[in-house]
Amino acid sequence: MKLYKILENLLTTIEVTLHENPTAEDLAASLYISTVHLRRLFKASFGLTLASYIRSRRLALSLEELSRTDTSVIDIAVNHGFNHAQSYTRAFINEFGLTPGEFRKSGKDVTVKAPLQLLPSNEMENGALFGPEIVYLGKKIYCVGKHYTIYRSDGAEPPAKAARNFWLEERNKIPNRKDLNTFIGLTKIPADFHGYTHYYPSVRVKDLSKIPAGYEQNTIKAGLYVRFHYVGEHHYLDINKDIANSMYDAIKAFEASDTKYALFQDGIYFERISTADYDGKYCKMEWFSPIFEKDDKKSST
Repeated sequence: MKLYKILENLLTTIEVTLHENPTAEDLAASLYISTVHLRRLFKASFGLTLASYIRSRRLALSLEELSRTDTSVIDIAVNHGFNHAQSYTRAFINEFGLTPGEFRKSGKDVTVKAPLQLLPSNEMENGALFGPEIVYLGKKIYCVGKHYTIYRSDGAEPPAKAARNFWLEERNKIPNRKDLNTFIGLTKIPADFHGYTHYYPSVRVKDLSKIPAGYEQNTIKAGLYVRFHYVGEHHYLDINKDIANSMYDAIKAFEASDTKYALFQDGIYFERISTADYDGKYCKMEWFSPIFEKDDKKSST
């Protein structure tokens, strides 16, 4: 079964079995995958744990019974998969900031975790694409890597080959590495763009004090970024030009949409792959572009 279909079936099954308090083991068995892989796939795809999502959805469903009936809190807890009123109340406070009784009496508005959904645009041949998300990178990223000139007419194949070669042959030659598991693929767009970009397959380093001959340094600034991520049912070294092209198509669609954000600020974007995310079955790649809010930019000029 394709990864997209697994996720689609999973989300549907969760919703129709919430009152039965579905476990990760039950859900994994229904999808014919291991529980470990299911949990990792869910976290990689949606950025939260499977258990926390199911808990949030059960709490959301319990609101209707709390507000519209006189059913006791302990019975509502049991009806929605909680063994004790105390565990239900504790989860309710963590989710909504007040107790079930306070919610029932006050009628306050609360923010509910809506069901996750997949769209046709999420589907890819061997995986799924998610985003956009707006994130703030809180620290600078220091990188050291090789430089390649990439011509648009050559497509996505050259950077994919350069990234693979760097990871297999070059990365261990760079001292002072901060993170042994993370690949950074930085692209710089020349101000006088004439159909080519500069590509730097790189690793993170602690600082820029030790740069071997033949390698180049770069600093990725802290700030506001748009983030897309891809989850695939294959090894991270099998991320290829077709996957890259599909991701760039999604990014272009976001750029062309009626968004308040402008992409490719500072003339850069980068992909990030953590080999620690690979669990023997699923891999993950993230793509970032620095952005600003268009209105904010206009108001500051």
